[in-house]
Amino acid sequence: MKVRNENEVLVDRILQRFYQSAMSSRQIRVETDRIEMTVPSLEPLYGVPVYVIGEGYVGQLRRFYYIRGLDDRRWIIETCPQIIVYGRKGDLIFPVVIMGLPTIYATRKFDYYMVEETRPIRTVECNERDIINLERVIKLEDPVLLIDKYGLYKNRVPQNYWLKYIELQNMVANLQKTVYDLEHDRSELITALQMRESENAVLRDLIENLRSQLTKLRSEVMNYYMEYTRLKQEVRLQSEIADTLESMFSRLESMLHRLETMAVRVGRREEKREEEEKGGEEEVEHEEKGFWRRS
Repeated sequence: MKVRNENEVLVDRILQRFYQSAMSSRQIRVETDRIEMTVPSLEPLYGVPVYVIGEGYVGQLRRFYYIRGLDDRRWIIETCPQIIVYGRKGDLIFPVVIMGLPTIYATRKFDYYMVEETRPIRTVECNERDIINLERVIKLEDPVLLIDKYGLYKNRVPQNYWLKYIELQNMVANLQKTVYDLEHDRSELITALQMRESENAVLRDLIENLRSQLTKLRSEVMNYYMEYTRLKQEVRLQSEIADTLESMFSRLESMLHRLETMAVRVGRREEKREEEEKGGEEEVEHEEKGFWRRS
Protein backbone atom coordinates (compact mmCIF):
# COMPACT_ATOMS: atom_id res chain seq x y z
CA MET A 1 0.00 0.00 0.00
CA LYS A 2 1.38 3.36 -1.05
CA VAL A 3 1.76 5.89 1.76
CA ARG A 4 0.73 9.44 0.87
CA ASN A 5 3.16 12.11 1.87
CA GLU A 6 2.33 15.45 3.45
CA ASN A 7 2.45 17.35 0.13
CA GLU A 8 -0.13 15.10 -1.53
CA VAL A 9 -2.48 15.47 1.45
CA LEU A 10 -2.01 19.23 1.27
CA VAL A 11 -2.71 19.29 -2.47
CA ASP A 12 -5.87 17.19 -2.01
CA ARG A 13 -7.07 19.47 0.78
CA ILE A 14 -6.35 22.54 -1.33
CA LEU A 15 -8.16 21.10 -4.36
CA GLN A 16 -11.17 20.18 -2.19
CA ARG A 17 -11.25 23.69 -0.76
CA PHE A 18 -10.89 25.11 -4.28
CA TYR A 19 -13.83 23.16 -5.67
CA GLN A 20 -16.02 24.12 -2.68
CA SER A 21 -15.19 27.79 -3.23
CA ALA A 22 -15.77 27.51 -6.97
CA MET A 23 -19.17 25.89 -6.53
CA SER A 24 -20.35 28.40 -3.89
CA SER A 25 -19.24 31.57 -5.67
CA ARG A 26 -22.03 33.76 -6.98
CA GLN A 27 -21.79 35.02 -10.52
CA ILE A 28 -22.18 38.80 -10.59
CA ARG A 29 -21.81 39.62 -14.26
CA VAL A 30 -20.50 37.89 -17.39
CA GLU A 31 -18.64 39.79 -20.07
CA THR A 32 -17.81 38.05 -23.34
CA ASP A 33 -15.09 39.34 -25.64
CA ARG A 34 -14.13 38.07 -29.06
CA ILE A 35 -10.46 37.22 -29.53
CA GLU A 36 -8.75 36.25 -32.78
CA MET A 37 -6.15 33.75 -31.58
CA THR A 38 -5.57 30.03 -31.36
CA VAL A 39 -5.44 28.00 -28.16
CA PRO A 40 -1.69 27.06 -28.25
CA SER A 41 -0.75 30.75 -28.17
CA LEU A 42 -2.43 31.35 -24.76
CA GLU A 43 -0.11 32.04 -21.87
CA PRO A 44 0.41 28.98 -19.63
CA LEU A 45 -0.77 30.91 -16.58
CA TYR A 46 -3.96 32.27 -18.13
CA GLY A 47 -7.03 30.81 -16.44
CA VAL A 48 -5.07 28.84 -13.85
CA PRO A 49 -6.85 28.69 -10.46
CA VAL A 50 -5.03 30.62 -7.74
CA TYR A 51 -5.08 29.40 -4.14
CA VAL A 52 -3.66 31.59 -1.38
CA ILE A 53 -2.81 29.55 1.71
CA GLY A 54 -4.67 31.18 4.56
CA GLU A 55 -7.30 32.81 2.35
CA GLY A 56 -8.51 30.03 0.10
CA TYR A 57 -9.49 30.13 -3.55
CA VAL A 58 -9.17 33.69 -4.89
CA GLY A 59 -10.12 33.05 -8.52
CA GLN A 60 -8.57 32.26 -11.87
CA LEU A 61 -5.59 34.20 -13.15
CA ARG A 62 -6.54 36.63 -15.92
CA ARG A 63 -3.55 39.02 -15.94
CA PHE A 64 -0.31 39.58 -14.05
CA TYR A 65 2.75 41.78 -13.98
CA TYR A 66 5.61 42.20 -11.56
CA ILE A 67 7.88 44.91 -10.17
CA ARG A 68 11.58 44.23 -9.73
CA GLY A 69 12.86 44.78 -6.20
CA LEU A 70 16.26 44.57 -4.58
CA ASP A 71 16.24 40.87 -3.80
CA ASP A 72 12.96 39.61 -5.28
CA ARG A 73 10.18 40.48 -7.72
CA ARG A 74 6.80 41.71 -6.51
CA TRP A 75 3.95 40.05 -8.39
CA ILE A 76 0.55 41.73 -8.93
CA ILE A 77 -2.00 39.13 -10.04
CA GLU A 78 -5.54 39.87 -11.23
CA THR A 79 -8.09 37.11 -10.73
CA CYS A 80 -11.79 36.64 -11.33
CA PRO A 81 -14.07 33.87 -10.02
CA GLN A 82 -14.35 32.02 -13.33
CA ILE A 83 -12.74 32.08 -16.77
CA ILE A 84 -13.86 29.84 -19.64
CA VAL A 85 -12.61 29.91 -23.22
CA TYR A 86 -15.17 28.84 -25.84
CA GLY A 87 -14.59 27.99 -29.46
CA ARG A 88 -17.26 28.66 -32.03
CA LYS A 89 -17.72 26.71 -35.24
CA GLY A 90 -20.74 27.90 -37.19
CA ASP A 91 -23.68 27.97 -34.76
CA LEU A 92 -22.09 25.53 -32.28
CA ILE A 93 -20.08 26.59 -29.22
CA PHE A 94 -17.60 24.25 -27.46
CA PRO A 95 -15.72 24.73 -24.15
CA VAL A 96 -12.01 24.72 -25.00
CA VAL A 97 -10.34 25.74 -21.71
CA ILE A 98 -12.00 25.36 -18.31
CA MET A 99 -10.27 26.30 -15.05
CA GLY A 100 -7.02 26.71 -16.95
CA LEU A 101 -7.06 23.17 -18.35
CA PRO A 102 -7.72 22.25 -22.00
CA THR A 103 -10.67 20.01 -22.81
CA ILE A 104 -11.07 17.37 -25.51
CA TYR A 105 -12.10 20.14 -27.94
CA ALA A 106 -8.76 21.98 -27.67
CA THR A 107 -7.33 20.21 -30.71
CA ARG A 108 -10.15 21.26 -33.03
CA LYS A 109 -10.06 24.26 -35.30
CA PHE A 110 -12.67 26.95 -34.69
CA ASP A 111 -13.76 30.11 -36.48
CA TYR A 112 -12.98 32.24 -33.45
CA TYR A 113 -12.76 32.01 -29.66
CA MET A 114 -14.73 33.72 -26.91
CA VAL A 115 -13.58 34.45 -23.37
CA GLU A 116 -16.12 34.46 -20.55
CA GLU A 117 -14.96 36.21 -17.37
CA THR A 118 -17.12 36.39 -14.25
CA ARG A 119 -16.90 39.56 -12.13
CA PRO A 120 -15.74 40.95 -9.70
CA ILE A 121 -12.02 41.14 -10.32
CA ARG A 122 -9.65 40.67 -7.37
CA THR A 123 -6.00 41.65 -7.07
CA VAL A 124 -3.43 39.54 -5.20
CA GLU A 125 0.07 40.85 -4.41
CA CYS A 126 2.94 38.65 -3.33
CA ASN A 127 6.66 38.11 -3.77
CA GLU A 128 7.87 35.62 -6.33
CA ARG A 129 9.43 33.42 -3.63
CA ASP A 130 5.94 33.09 -2.09
CA ILE A 131 4.66 31.26 -5.22
CA ILE A 132 5.31 27.62 -4.33
CA ASN A 133 4.80 25.85 -7.66
CA LEU A 134 5.27 28.54 -10.33
CA GLU A 135 7.58 26.46 -12.53
CA ARG A 136 5.40 23.36 -12.27
CA VAL A 137 2.33 25.33 -13.32
CA ILE A 138 4.20 26.86 -16.28
CA LYS A 139 5.25 23.35 -17.31
CA LEU A 140 1.57 22.24 -17.01
CA GLU A 141 2.47 19.82 -14.23
CA ASP A 142 0.25 21.35 -11.50
CA PRO A 143 -3.37 22.49 -12.09
CA VAL A 144 -3.44 25.05 -9.24
CA LEU A 145 -1.11 27.95 -8.50
CA LEU A 146 -0.23 27.93 -4.77
CA ILE A 147 0.76 31.16 -3.03
CA ASP A 148 2.05 31.24 0.55
CA LYS A 149 2.39 35.00 1.14
CA TYR A 150 1.74 34.63 4.90
CA GLY A 151 4.38 31.91 5.39
CA LEU A 152 1.87 29.45 6.83
CA TYR A 153 3.07 26.52 4.77
CA LYS A 154 6.78 27.31 5.06
CA ASN A 155 6.75 27.95 8.82
CA ARG A 156 4.75 24.81 9.64
CA VAL A 157 1.90 26.60 11.37
CA PRO A 158 -0.24 24.13 13.42
CA GLN A 159 -3.31 22.84 11.66
CA ASN A 160 -5.83 24.18 14.21
CA TYR A 161 -4.48 27.73 13.92
CA TRP A 162 -4.45 27.42 10.15
CA LEU A 163 -8.10 26.37 10.08
CA LYS A 164 -9.05 29.19 12.45
CA TYR A 165 -7.20 31.67 10.28
CA ILE A 166 -8.91 30.35 7.15
CA GLU A 167 -12.27 30.63 8.92
CA LEU A 168 -11.57 34.23 9.83
CA GLN A 169 -10.49 34.94 6.27
CA ASN A 170 -13.72 33.40 5.00
CA MET A 171 -15.69 35.63 7.36
CA VAL A 172 -13.83 38.66 6.06
CA ALA A 173 -14.41 37.53 2.47
CA ASN A 174 -18.14 37.08 3.17
CA LEU A 175 -18.32 40.52 4.77
CA GLN A 176 -16.49 42.01 1.82
CA LYS A 177 -18.88 40.24 -0.52
CA THR A 178 -21.83 41.58 1.48
CA VAL A 179 -20.38 45.07 1.33
CA TYR A 180 -19.87 44.66 -2.41
CA ASP A 181 -23.45 43.45 -2.88
CA LEU A 182 -24.82 46.31 -0.77
CA GLU A 183 -22.74 48.81 -2.70
CA HIS A 184 -23.93 47.25 -5.95
CA ASP A 185 -27.57 47.48 -4.79
CA ARG A 186 -26.98 51.04 -3.61
CA SER A 187 -25.52 51.94 -7.00
CA GLU A 188 -28.52 50.40 -8.74
CA LEU A 189 -30.91 52.27 -6.43
CA ILE A 190 -29.09 55.55 -7.07
CA THR A 191 -29.27 54.88 -10.81
CA ALA A 192 -32.99 54.07 -10.54
CA LEU A 193 -33.52 57.24 -8.46
CA GLN A 194 -31.71 59.34 -11.04
CA MET A 195 -33.81 57.76 -13.79
CA ARG A 196 -36.99 58.52 -11.84
CA GLU A 197 -35.86 62.10 -11.28
CA SER A 198 -35.19 62.45 -15.01
CA GLU A 199 -38.61 60.97 -15.77
CA ASN A 200 -40.21 63.36 -13.25
CA ALA A 201 -38.45 66.31 -14.89
CA VAL A 202 -39.74 65.20 -18.28
CA LEU A 203 -43.24 64.74 -16.85
CA ARG A 204 -43.09 68.19 -15.27
CA ASP A 205 -42.15 69.69 -18.62
CA LEU A 206 -45.03 67.83 -20.25
CA ILE A 207 -47.42 69.09 -17.57
CA GLU A 208 -46.24 72.66 -18.09
CA ASN A 209 -46.71 72.26 -21.86
CA LEU A 210 -50.20 70.85 -21.30
CA ARG A 211 -51.03 73.74 -18.97
CA SER A 212 -49.87 76.29 -21.53
CA GLN A 213 -51.87 74.48 -24.23
CA LEU A 214 -54.91 74.44 -21.89
CA THR A 215 -54.58 78.19 -21.31
CA LYS A 216 -54.27 78.74 -25.04
CA LEU A 217 -57.32 76.58 -25.70
CA ARG A 218 -59.29 78.45 -23.04
CA SER A 219 -58.47 81.78 -24.69
CA GLU A 220 -59.42 80.38 -28.09
CA VAL A 221 -62.69 79.00 -26.69
CA MET A 222 -63.40 82.40 -25.10
CA ASN A 223 -62.74 84.10 -28.44
CA TYR A 224 -65.03 81.62 -30.18
CA TYR A 225 -67.71 82.24 -27.55
CA MET A 226 -67.46 86.00 -27.97
CA GLU A 227 -67.62 85.58 -31.74
CA TYR A 228 -70.62 83.28 -31.30
CA THR A 229 -72.34 85.89 -29.11
CA ARG A 230 -71.64 88.60 -31.66
CA LEU A 231 -72.95 86.45 -34.51
CA LYS A 232 -76.01 85.56 -32.45
CA GLN A 233 -76.79 89.25 -31.88
CA GLU A 234 -76.19 89.97 -35.53
CA VAL A 235 -78.51 87.12 -36.55
CA ARG A 236 -81.16 88.45 -34.17
CA LEU A 237 -80.79 91.94 -35.64
CA GLN A 238 -80.98 90.58 -39.17
CA SER A 239 -84.06 88.58 -38.18
CA GLU A 240 -85.72 91.73 -36.85
CA ILE A 241 -84.80 93.60 -40.04
CA ALA A 242 -86.20 90.71 -42.10
CA ASP A 243 -89.45 90.83 -40.10
CA THR A 244 -89.68 94.61 -40.63
CA LEU A 245 -89.04 94.26 -44.36
CA GLU A 246 -91.59 91.47 -44.58
CA SER A 247 -94.24 93.65 -42.92
CA MET A 248 -93.29 96.54 -45.27
CA PHE A 249 -93.56 94.24 -48.27
CA SER A 250 -97.00 93.09 -47.04
CA ARG A 251 -98.18 96.70 -46.74
CA LEU A 252 -96.75 97.56 -50.17
CA GLU A 253 -98.48 94.51 -51.62
CA SER A 254 -101.83 95.55 -50.15
CA MET A 255 -101.28 99.11 -51.42
CA LEU A 256 -100.45 97.78 -54.89
CA HIS A 257 -103.57 95.63 -54.75
CA ARG A 258 -105.71 98.70 -53.87
CA LEU A 259 -103.99 100.71 -56.62
CA GLU A 260 -104.73 97.97 -59.13
CA THR A 261 -108.36 97.89 -58.00
CA MET A 262 -108.59 101.66 -58.31
CA ALA A 263 -106.91 101.52 -61.75
CA VAL A 264 -109.47 98.93 -62.87
CA ARG A 265 -112.32 101.11 -61.63
CA VAL A 266 -110.87 104.19 -63.29
CA GLY A 267 -110.44 102.26 -66.53
CA ARG A 268 -114.01 101.10 -66.41
CA ARG A 269 -115.19 104.66 -65.80
CA GLU A 270 -113.12 105.93 -68.71
CA GLU A 271 -114.52 103.26 -70.97
CA LYS A 272 -118.07 104.11 -69.89
CA ARG A 273 -117.44 107.81 -70.36
CA GLU A 274 -115.99 107.19 -73.83
CA GLU A 275 -119.00 105.10 -74.73
CA GLU A 276 -121.31 107.86 -73.51
CA GLU A 277 -119.39 110.44 -75.52
CA LYS A 278 -119.60 108.29 -78.63
CA GLY A 279 -123.37 107.91 -78.13
CA GLY A 280 -123.88 111.70 -77.82
CA GLU A 281 -121.96 112.38 -81.02
CA GLU A 282 -124.09 109.87 -82.89
CA GLU A 283 -127.27 111.61 -81.71
CA VAL A 284 -125.93 114.98 -82.81
CA GLU A 285 -125.14 113.58 -86.22
CA HIS A 286 -128.62 112.12 -86.50
CA GLU A 287 -130.15 115.40 -85.52
CA GLU A 288 -128.08 117.30 -88.09
CA LYS A 289 -128.98 114.87 -90.80
CA GLY A 290 -132.68 115.23 -89.94
CA PHE A 291 -132.39 119.00 -90.00
CA TRP A 292 -130.96 119.05 -93.48
CA ARG A 293 -133.60 116.71 -94.65
CA ARG A 294 -136.42 118.93 -93.34
CA SER A 295 -134.99 121.97 -94.94
